[in-house]
Amino acid sequence: MHTLVLEHHLQEQTSTQAIFLLEEESLYTHVPYIILPYGKSIQVIEPQNLKNKLAAVASELMEYYQV
Repeated sequence: MHTLVLEHHLQEQTSTQAIFLLEEESLYTHVPYIILPYGKSIQVIEPQNLKNKLAAVASELMEYYQV
């Protein structure tokens, strides 16, 4: 279901890359939780702030489950 949300914002797609145009607010609040379940099967190239947010969310999950 979440992929349908992202499909609406798809600007360009090749066999190895997809480019999305999203509002900045959702980029850091919703998108990390949509793409995190894909793990290493996708790679965020930019923006760096989104990469940082993904790392922070993953770190928080790791800390949570290590308790």
